[in-house]
Amino acid sequence: MTNRLANVSTLTIQRVTATLVILIVGFWFLAGIWFFEFSSLYLVFIIVTILVVRSVPVQPGIWLGRRPVRRGLVGVITLGLVLGSLSPYGPNGVGAVPFLSLILALCFILLGRATKRVASAPDAMVDEREESLRNRPHRIAYTIFAALAGATILVAYVATADSRAWLDNSLKFGSPFITFFLLIFFLPAMVLAWLEPDRPSSELAPRLPATRRARLAMSMVAVALLLPIALTLALPFAPLRTTMKVVAEPEQTSAAMSCKYFEARTRAGFGYGAVIPISAEACWDGHKAFENWGLNQSDCHSFGSEGTADSTITCSRTTDADGTLHFLYRVRLRSAILPFVFKDVAMTLVLARDGRVVAFP
Repeated sequence: MTNRLANVSTLTIQRVTATLVILIVGFWFLAGIWFFEFSSLYLVFIIVTILVVRSVPVQPGIWLGRRPVRRGLVGVITLGLVLGSLSPYGPNGVGAVPFLSLILALCFILLGRATKRVASAPDAMVDEREESLRNRPHRIAYTIFAALAGATILVAYVATADSRAWLDNSLKFGSPFITFFLLIFFLPAMVLAWLEPDRPSSELAPRLPATRRARLAMSMVAVALLLPIALTLALPFAPLRTTMKVVAEPEQTSAAMSCKYFEARTRAGFGYGAVIPISAEACWDGHKAFENWGLNQSDCHSFGSEGTADSTITCSRTTDADGTLHFLYRVRLRSAILPFVFKDVAMTLVLARDGRVVAFP
């Protein structure tokens, strides 16, 4: 019986949730470790940051022992959960959820240390003072949760057809579904962190000098939280980097027709962005230029998208009266973390009827 109770006491909500987050992010990481370069590096940095944070003791009177810091942490978690619920996955890449999962995993580790995990500790692990301390946050948390969940479902169901579709998709294990369970698990700790006053230092718990490791932990947490925002805000201003090649296709060349292979890759954004491609073969016969393959609606898509959701604005192929081929692919890359941040990228191919390349890409 004693061993069974010991095993139950180690199976806390945080550990179960952390295991699920690790599995979800782990599968995503293994699937895209070579394809999503920045995401893989950021995941490694988050893991190292969590290890460094866990090695630093929480001291009264500084950092996580202060109410403003804990309230700021609650604000970051709330913002992350809201953005995770509203931001879609990019159809050809990675949306907000994997990035926010990394940030939220770090924030939940900080939250546990800030509250000493009192909110979710088994009854056998807390004393009477700690038990009374967590009763009020639990009542407040689940009152807030019931009001938020009920209001969200009611408004989404009666507002519009789009909101009902969003609700239906959310119930099919979408990101709002995940947010629902994260709130169940962590909202009491968030309320406790918000309400608990500063922990003053005393003779029993003196304030110790800040160590190098503590300063390193604070710096790494700041970088982990601010770097995605900085890279997202830089998306509209980041210069486009384009590589291209045009190669004659001798096997397609004849007395009446000649062809060329066109390939271009335009990378937008630093870290968070996408690669916009053109890969096609176009030919000409002296009277007009025409597409052989690769300049169709199905060819208008980005790849390698990280932290962005792309939407096609224009994908058109026309031939004007003098036989010149015009192809335009314009895409909007919208940040999956801050949806109001976006960048438009245009790829063009203009080929004259005599094979002269007027514009590319």
